[in-house]
Amino acid sequence: MANRSFAELFIERLETFGSNGWKLIDELVSEQQAEDLYLDFVEKTDPTTAALSIDDKRNLSKAISGFAHSDGGVLIWGIRARRDVQNAEFPDVARESKPIQNLDAFCTNLNAAVRSATTSPVDGVLNYKIPRPDGSGYVVTYIPVGLYPPYRADNCNNNFYKRAGSSFYPMEPYDVRDVILRGQYPKITLEFGWTLCRVHRSGQSHLNELKLTLHNAGPKVLDRWKLVIEYPETLSGRKSEGARPWSPYTVFSLLAHADGSSWEKLEMHSHHQVNPGLTFHPILPEDSLTLLGPEVASSLYYEVVDNFTRQMHWRFYAENAPAQRGKITIGPGSFQKY
Repeated sequence: MANRSFAELFIERLETFGSNGWKLIDELVSEQQAEDLYLDFVEKTDPTTAALSIDDKRNLSKAISGFAHSDGGVLIWGIRARRDVQNAEFPDVARESKPIQNLDAFCTNLNAAVRSATTSPVDGVLNYKIPRPDGSGYVVTYIPVGLYPPYRADNCNNNFYKRAGSSFYPMEPYDVRDVILRGQYPKITLEFGWTLCRVHRSGQSHLNELKLTLHNAGPKVLDRWKLVIEYPETLSGRKSEGARPWSPYTVFSLLAHADGSSWEKLEMHSHHQVNPGLTFHPILPEDSLTLLGPEVASSLYYEVVDNFTRQMHWRFYAENAPAQRGKITIGPGSFQKY
């Protein structure tokens, strides 16, 4: 299952409140929830009228452009947010409820304004009406990541915006180039884990098998890629008793590092034949592929001994996508991916 965004999770939580969704919004105010990368509060210029003022249209246009160019987000109408005057570097926090009176008409006006808020329109923007018992209420605007950027904020100086921290900023030319290219390559995450295979009779040594899965969040198919994992030779359980041998189809080599220790390198790539009957195929959006683990032929074992800590380094390359790199720290009782 693909990872859900903050905006999607927020809407799911809101829906669990049913007709009491206003309590969740009031809770944000009572707890003085801070604005962040995914959450923004806005006070309607005149909460007693349904019509959108110029400033209301500006706020909607900027938020749609900014969240669509970032990682999506939620805009909540009917909340006054201010930062602490004594802590100017802190983000704005929800200070006071300012419910909108003519909620039905205001939500209708918002729906009509969404399509003209940006050029091109952002698909999937939704407005959720949150009524209070007295008939007033809030509107939550859900804004997904835009699939076909860029999006010009037509009602806010014709700028292109992006979300950073708790505010929106006008994008520079390099920002615009970045979001355009973002839609042209797959978004890949690497999920590392491990399976305990054997515990030495002394209890001081644990033989583990590394698990690795690639996840493609889309929007493009992952076709051509290469993965490199480097790790100390002393970490390898390949020669340990009980460790099944490496697949003969896995490529490895020894490296000499500056500290004098020998390192091994595991390389895997697309169209790589894992065994005579299994070849890696392109990974479709919202799909996954297991590269290492019990369910596939390629395996990487490592042995963890008390008071023993080592690191693996990995690099991942994909066609037309930014390179990724990271490290995995392995020690007694711990497995952490950075």
